[in-house]
Amino acid sequence: MTANCPEVPSLIPSKEEEVQQARSYLRERFIRALLAMNGRTANFRMYENTNVSAVFGSCDREFVNIYVKSLDTPLGSIPDALLRTNDIECISINEIDPSA
Repeated sequence: MTANCPEVPSLIPSKEEEVQQARSYLRERFIRALLAMNGRTANFRMYENTNVSAVFGSCDREFVNIYVKSLDTPLGSIPDALLRTNDIECISINEIDPSA
């Protein structure tokens, strides 16, 4: 005969919960990084070694496009632009506070 005992919740997180917590942590860090980059001057090394600089604005939800202001290119300056992340090889921003 088995007793009708209520199930006791496990104190050990399941693998799924661990994955969810890790994703949540990484998502928060990514958003904090984007906030720290907002308004900072960024240097972009583009496809085929083209170097441009601009003020970092924001990005879309999928991180496919980056909105920048005052884009300086070898051919001139553009007040507002979208850069495709597929065309970017490297982004460098020197003014970010690592404690942010």
